[in-house]
Amino acid sequence: MTEDDYYLITALANDTFYGCLVERFSDQGGNYAGTRINVGEPAHPINGSTFIQDDSSRALNLTDKLNAPLF
Repeated sequence: MTEDDYYLITALANDTFYGCLVERFSDQGGNYAGTRINVGEPAHPINGSTFIQDDSSRALNLTDKLNAPLF
């Protein structure tokens, strides 16, 4: 194997690894969503947002998710 073969194989392996196997994320603009609506807290919904108190499986147990501590 010559030195040129080594560089060619290394370049192909690098392109394959970083192009196909590794996820890369870049700046997406850094802005928040345009519309955000305050619905209150599960025990005290505001603006008629009582849907956050729905703990049925149809609502994917939303109240449990809002009340569970993250850490």
